[in-house]
Amino acid sequence: MKELNHPKTIDMATYGDLNEGSYYLVQEHENTPVEMVFVAMATEKCVMIEYQDHEQSKRWFKKTDSLLELIEKLTDEQSVIYESLLNSEEDDASDFDNNGDLIPWFKNNDETGEDDAIKN
Repeated sequence: MKELNHPKTIDMATYGDLNEGSYYLVQEHENTPVEMVFVAMATEKCVMIEYQDHEQSKRWFKKTDSLLELIEKLTDEQSVIYESLLNSEEDDASDFDNNGDLIPWFKNNDETGEDDAIKN
């Protein structure tokens, strides 16, 4: 594997340059945005990449497939910070239903239709 030294980047890297279990900032093709990816799994000849977007889609690549630019690998500290931010966003998202409406924190526990918070 080519060693990443800040601020150097690897031009025309391959997916085989990525380590399993690590986050990277990459540009896959010319005129595309920088993306954060996570190497979820690696086999002898392929890697599974998880894109760090809302869908967190996964895709397999041959280790010999090219990347336009491997910008940098996140440090362990940066990875922990990113994961805590991601978990915080997921917790916030759990406060909303599928329509994007805020789920009330109180429950309707009786048959009268009155909310527990209103009764008191």
